[in-house]
Amino acid sequence: MTPIPAHGLCLGLVVIDLLARAQRIRYLLGALGRSVTLRNALAINVLGDAAAALTPLRLGGEPVRLTGMLRARVRVPAALLAIGIEVLVEWPVGAVCAGLVLWLCAPGWWEVGGAALAARATRAWPWVVGAALLSVACWAAGRRFQPKRASLPFARLIATARRMPTWPLAAAVPLSFINVATRTAILPILTSTLSNPPDLSASLVGSFVLIYGQLLLPTPSGIGVIELAMLGGAAGDLGPATAGVLAAWRLYTTIGGILIGGVLALGTGRTRARATISAA
Repeated sequence: MTPIPAHGLCLGLVVIDLLARAQRIRYLLGALGRSVTLRNALAINVLGDAAAALTPLRLGGEPVRLTGMLRARVRVPAALLAIGIEVLVEWPVGAVCAGLVLWLCAPGWWEVGGAALAARATRAWPWVVGAALLSVACWAAGRRFQPKRASLPFARLIATARRMPTWPLAAAVPLSFINVATRTAILPILTSTLSNPPDLSASLVGSFVLIYGQLLLPTPSGIGVIELAMLGGAAGDLGPATAGVLAAWRLYTTIGGILIGGVLALGTGRTRARATISAA
């Protein structure tokens, strides 16, 4: 695939992912009797993504999403229930996708990239140790300064989900699959532009691990560990183009969300300022 169509496709996947997740939270809030517009849902998710990407342990993500829902006139119980039920759907879907990717592609990935990654990690042990120490330090700092989270008992989430209409939960499942598929497909599309692209199995497993491994890493967006893994061949041997593919992948999966979130935050601040001046 040539670069221009590949980047256009990646942009399209980012848009599809944003719309799918916005519709998912809209459906869940609607089933709880609290509707939000598509624009508000997009803003809630994008601002939450930006906050999660910029904070250790992703601590800022859910509080910012909760705040966004409150500003959209969603009451606290409904907002917490929607976020909790979203997680109840999201994690099983992610687990199923992980199982499928590993079952179908893990052997090919190990032959192409896994063994090489292990060998390079052994040779680059100072970097590995440094990344591990940074992760431990971020875990310690995050646990120390982590605010008390507003949450609901698991039993209440299950009970609420059972009382909800079937269609919002049924719709949330394919929308969650779309979320996983679109994000995972970005790296294989970028590597397809190379003159000697890695095997598809290597790029798929590498993409999935690099994206969702960030959820377990304490540094913001897994910075340091993710870059070390990519440069070490986690998605196969990308040759001299590794740095460029890494930069483009970060742009579509992390930096773009931060930029969009920043623009939305500035727009929201200006709107409020104009409203305050008008009221005065």
